[in-house]
Amino acid sequence: MGVTNIGISIINTYARLCPQHTFYILTNGELHPEVRSKLQMRDNIILVNSPLPVFGSIGFLWSIVKFHRLLKKIKPDVLIAPNFFVVTWFLPKKMKLVLYIHDMVYKQYRDTMQLITRLQMQLFFDASLRRAAILWFNSAYTEQQFIYHYPDIAQGTLLFTGAGINPGFLQRIAQPAIRTNPFYGKTGRRKDYLLFVGTVEPRKNLAFLLRLFKTLDPDKYQLVIAGDPGWGDMRKHIDEILAEKDYPLDAVHFIGYVTDDELIALYRDALLFISTSLNEGLGLPQLEAMACGCPVIAPHNSAMIEVVQGAGVTVKGWEIADWKKAIGSITADRQHYINQGYLRLKSYQWDDIITRLDNYLDGARRYSYQLITCS
Repeated sequence: MGVTNIGISIINTYARLCPQHTFYILTNGELHPEVRSKLQMRDNIILVNSPLPVFGSIGFLWSIVKFHRLLKKIKPDVLIAPNFFVVTWFLPKKMKLVLYIHDMVYKQYRDTMQLITRLQMQLFFDASLRRAAILWFNSAYTEQQFIYHYPDIAQGTLLFTGAGINPGFLQRIAQPAIRTNPFYGKTGRRKDYLLFVGTVEPRKNLAFLLRLFKTLDPDKYQLVIAGDPGWGDMRKHIDEILAEKDYPLDAVHFIGYVTDDELIALYRDALLFISTSLNEGLGLPQLEAMACGCPVIAPHNSAMIEVVQGAGVTVKGWEIADWKKAIGSITADRQHYINQGYLRLKSYQWDDIITRLDNYLDGARRYSYQLITCS
């Protein structure tokens, strides 16, 4: 998940660049093996696995009962929360909260969210924003949307922007390529495939992607969709489209969750990466595709403009002909877009982001001290 990858990126990079700091990772259970494998444990990283004796799997209950006890015991100077909000009721007063904001879907596309997530955001998001010393945005677009929806909070809070690809993911890409492609036609002849990566949920607009694919030549192209099943009634719409007469069902592959190594192989072998999302706070799969040498097509909206435009092809509107033209542009000059994608990645380096953040936090500490002495 994007939230998990962001958290891992922050920990790995920050702990490496700033050995003078100690980093506590607080969890309510054993980490998933793949998450654990991505963490680059160092002497200044302390993993605290402290579940509740009962109902240990209920993260929300843990965040109310146990999380605050751990904070009181550890007494950290800074809490970095990588997932939109925290329960602020018992947070230590002197502790600075850095809250990571992934998008403004809660304000722009609330109906596409899971009910439980919508309720949690409604209960705790605003309070978390007002408690934060620094609000950290993953893109300029997300920051702009936040300022629009929360002008009063934006005016009185330090704002910071920056995101990138997990450094561990980049290290895996640097390993020798294993070229495997399980997607072949019935005759065994390899066919080019378009790749989508993301949770199958309403905001991803997969119904449009499937209708677009129906207009392409099924003897020439395949469509590979990687990602968790998601929520909402999107699956119902997908099944209805796939059941249409003459739909090239054999050329569409829903492969579910994949590991990083499998994902890298998919990116490397794809003709192109395609997104038809209605809104993205960043567009991490787009950046991952570029890093793997996979050209990108995305809608001309939200943060995908700043991530993709000029490095890939962005499409304004939802005319099928425009999207087919974009696919033609990529295939006609594929190496050009691969090269442009590599150049775009220079703007999304975690080392640069964490260095700026630490300076920002240092500035926040000095600012706080000046306020105290002036009072």
